[in-house]
Amino acid sequence: MLFKKHPLKDPDFKCKKVPAPDFPVEKGNYLLGNMYSPVAVVIPRTKHDLIKIAIEAGAAIAGRLVTANIGIEKIIANIISNPNIRYVILFGNESDGHMAAQSLLSLHKHGIDKTGKIKGSGGMTPYIRNLPAAAIERFQDQIIYTLDLIGEDDPLLLKKIITVCLQEPKNAVEIELNDEKYLLYDPGAFNSEPVIFQLTEKLRSSGVYETLSPFSTVIHAQSIACAYPLLIESILSAGREICDERGSKTKELLNVQVNILNPSLDTIPAGYRPEGWIRTDEEVSEYLDKYAQTYFQANKTVSYENGKILVKNTEVVYTYGTRLVDFEGINQIDILTKGIRNAIAKGQESRRFVISLINPRTDLSEETESIEIPCFSQFWVYNRKENEKWVLHGTMFLRSHEAYLAFPANSFAGMRILEHLCENTSAQMGTLTMFLGSAHITSIL
Repeated sequence: MLFKKHPLKDPDFKCKKVPAPDFPVEKGNYLLGNMYSPVAVVIPRTKHDLIKIAIEAGAAIAGRLVTANIGIEKIIANIISNPNIRYVILFGNESDGHMAAQSLLSLHKHGIDKTGKIKGSGGMTPYIRNLPAAAIERFQDQIIYTLDLIGEDDPLLLKKIITVCLQEPKNAVEIELNDEKYLLYDPGAFNSEPVIFQLTEKLRSSGVYETLSPFSTVIHAQSIACAYPLLIESILSAGREICDERGSKTKELLNVQVNILNPSLDTIPAGYRPEGWIRTDEEVSEYLDKYAQTYFQANKTVSYENGKILVKNTEVVYTYGTRLVDFEGINQIDILTKGIRNAIAKGQESRRFVISLINPRTDLSEETESIEIPCFSQFWVYNRKENEKWVLHGTMFLRSHEAYLAFPANSFAGMRILEHLCENTSAQMGTLTMFLGSAHITSIL
């Protein structure tokens, strides 16, 4: 790398600095330095303590970047909250697969397309979903250069680059990097107010999600209705096309965790129609209520006859309700209720409240095409004392889940199980986490 002195003579130049009281706005794996520094350092992977070295050398903020979606979003949110930051230095080794540093570089240069994908990124899941376009444009305008030093891990080189960026114009330095020239000095703050945009604010309104790969996704949302479009979007954006043992083609994400903070609030997504014969939101509400009832009764299913939604007997091999309340004569919900009540009476916070719907005698087989193993496989409950009140948090496990049609119905039923337990133990409802082993959408959608 070539360094060449390139003094600038501007007698009227003033290095304006501005306060940034809200910087940084997002939590993360970083250290903070002088908020008036023009430098932010991003280090995907490193063999040295380069984050600490960067701060000691004069950076405003320095930290890790592993993923090319929510990790980049947090970096952008933090940087635009501090107009003094004008350079981003990418240093150290790239994050394998995610190509997070290359994605951040591409974002600064090229932005995103209409789907939110970072143009020119080589990463697995380079989607910006949780920031408005205005935040990205502000980042592109505020940052003069994103300096690509990926592959370098010499602490002395990092210190030198940061030092150059801190100089006055009369001590400006031109560097040649990757066949491009960059004139570096401290130009002062970007001529605009700090922009405060927190991902936690979006969480309150419409939720956030992070897809680490086609094999791991986490969604946080206030309600079932908020979680539903995020789940569909994540599958369509980052899912893989597969063909299962029965010949069905689907787009799939594995190991999707959906955390619903207020499961009883806003339970019906706009426009959701779980069955073709349902026409109105009122019918959706009635259907979900009756569908949830089948979880508390053996051998029951929901049917539509003569314009009415009914709960009727069924002759199928099993139902979820059968496994929950009459599993070879065992009422699991009743036992779980009594167990939680006893634990609360003793002041115990337990990790042992589990309902299982799998029967290995009938559900396991070497021929996968022939078995009807339950999609809903387990329900866990954690009783916790929070602010002197007992709260129940539930986790519902589904090994296979057709997200487009089934997610609102199954999460609604999970909420009703949690609600039932709360009503019968005098506890308050906490969060509901839906863990979907295979979250998929049929290809025709």
